[in-house]
Amino acid sequence: MKLPETFPSSIPVVLAALWMGACHNPGTLPSTADSEFSRLYEKGDSQALELARQPETLRTTQQRISRRTSLVRGKLAETSDEDEIDDLNEELEILAYLDTWVGNTLRANPGETEFLSVNVQAERMLNLLENDEAGSGKIHRFPDMLTGMLPTLIAGHRIPVGGRWNEPMGERAALLESSFLYDPERKSFYRKGELAAMTPDEVARLDVSPRHPAWHRRGNGPSDPVAVFEREMERGVAVALRADGDLPAGGAWSLSSSRRVLFMDKVYKSATSAKARVEDPFGAEWKIKWGDEVQSEPVSSRLYLMAGAKMTDLVFVGGGGPSEMIMILSEEGEYDEKDKEDREPWTVKQLAESLDDFYGFDINPYIHSHGVIDEGNAVTLLRHLPEAAPQRQNLSSLIGRHWVSFREYSLELKPEDFIRNLDAASLKDLAASEDRAARGLFLFGLWLAARDSKDDNNKTYLERNPEQASEKAIIAHYDGQHDLGVTLGALGSAARINALKTGNDFLRLSPSGRSIVGTETFVYKPRAYWRATWADTRWMAETIAGLSDRQLRQAVSTSQWPDFMQEVLFYKLAARRNQIARVYGIENKNFPDPPAPNISIDLSSPAKIREVEERYRLIPGSLHEELSRSGRSMSGQEVLVRDGEVVPSDESALVRLLVIQRHPAGLPDRYHRMFNRQPDALREKEKQSRFALPSRLR
Repeated sequence: MKLPETFPSSIPVVLAALWMGACHNPGTLPSTADSEFSRLYEKGDSQALELARQPETLRTTQQRISRRTSLVRGKLAETSDEDEIDDLNEELEILAYLDTWVGNTLRANPGETEFLSVNVQAERMLNLLENDEAGSGKIHRFPDMLTGMLPTLIAGHRIPVGGRWNEPMGERAALLESSFLYDPERKSFYRKGELAAMTPDEVARLDVSPRHPAWHRRGNGPSDPVAVFEREMERGVAVALRADGDLPAGGAWSLSSSRRVLFMDKVYKSATSAKARVEDPFGAEWKIKWGDEVQSEPVSSRLYLMAGAKMTDLVFVGGGGPSEMIMILSEEGEYDEKDKEDREPWTVKQLAESLDDFYGFDINPYIHSHGVIDEGNAVTLLRHLPEAAPQRQNLSSLIGRHWVSFREYSLELKPEDFIRNLDAASLKDLAASEDRAARGLFLFGLWLAARDSKDDNNKTYLERNPEQASEKAIIAHYDGQHDLGVTLGALGSAARINALKTGNDFLRLSPSGRSIVGTETFVYKPRAYWRATWADTRWMAETIAGLSDRQLRQAVSTSQWPDFMQEVLFYKLAARRNQIARVYGIENKNFPDPPAPNISIDLSSPAKIREVEERYRLIPGSLHEELSRSGRSMSGQEVLVRDGEVVPSDESALVRLLVIQRHPAGLPDRYHRMFNRQPDALREKEKQSRFALPSRLR
């Protein structure tokens, strides 16, 4: 078995948070954390780190694993609930992985650095198992939200500079620095006394371990991390599907072709974004989502990988109707309108009802077309079914099923037989609060306006051996941020590009020069962020400053926004990157500040208008009609972007039509989930009888 990576990682709004803070009932298994090390770790006491260097502590961890395993097996023998049986078997799988890892480490007797790493990571994972069962990650959401949102809403963020960057920091300052800064020559972590003799600049240049579970050491990651990550996910899922017998031996599975025909599993109630679980023709699971996170999540997750992360969610944007993707709804008869947790809709009416009941979300503006599969349309509708898909051999089995396609949505791969995740890898426990990568993510979060770093959005990912998917043997684990959708926007709306500030309005030195001041409001600000020092954030600033314009554009392109929107987002990201470099004194001569874009489009003749309709895939004639309605017929140059800001939909016929026809989550004005408010263009359209949206399905 491959050894795992080792190193510890990683008023309306308030009312909404109260709802999000609801917790489920505690589990019944008692805690197994009864050692002095566990007690100190739980308190966040750094003395736990000294105990973690000792092999005796790892032996107590091994005993804890054994006790937990016995408790789970006992519970398994008592229950007949199939879901509980599945959960308990999965926990046994994780415990077996931990037991093997800890046992191998003890037999190898590698030294205190390795003991420190394994002790802290194993303790963290055991706590995750017990806290996930007890629901403690949800219990603390509301107080965590208050301690994160209120201070940052009122005062923003301050990162103390502290002392001179080129003079030794001294013992007091060294105590505040990360405990897991790695010396590659000695292959060990620096002690606090060693850091005291270093300058803040020297400490900022120290890096994470090569075997950090969340982050690549600088220079050790792949040259094209996104492409490598996508290839690895594709390979792992394909092998796992073959091992499970869901994909024929000679059959191909790809990230692109497999998601063009999807099958509804269920609409489920979780958090605040409208979503459902679907499967592709081979049974691989995906999550489909609508609303304001559609564009932000794929962009931010790819920037996260580019910055050095090892694991996150793989998300794609889609839209354009049945020529791109159709979703086939559930088989008739499986829908239970009384179910308050999940439903299996088999008509579009039921789909709309479920999303409205669970999320207060109106799916109608997102629907491109829908219907019923019959003998006359089956071949055309199902033309994108892969050749190896079982449904391809018997299209008649799908006759009578309802289908729907969308103007806009996102899809997240859920590769459970290859990569599964363990919830609530806290950014406030001892491992994270002492970790450079976790602390450095504070600046990364400021850059992307990533506001939602609650425990549930930080995961431990468990990699299974795809060659033996039926055995589900875990071979490695990683930490990573999940659900990077609440980014690139304002407090109530993601991907609201005009809300992203640049220059000193984004980040600046205080007048005294003693702190760096940020202006973003976070919903959650975990302990690791509060603990971040100048050196931690300077380390991350180097990483962000090193991202090229080409990389930023590559990430932005995954939004599939119109070209002018992409240009504005690139400008905002690049300008914020460069401001970070300036504030931290990083020379970044390769990336001069991009000028704030001003973009117009020629609508001076019928021919030009037709060209624009084709370019932006609008309904033929609709732009001419909209210009006439607004009194701007053949108006010459229409402004789309002014000084780096996308113009409102009431100032641009093109922006308005793009929202109505292609991007219902909005462009300059976004869907606002807290108020269940549509973008202005859609709300105005509803008021106009001749442009009225279809009435809500009932």
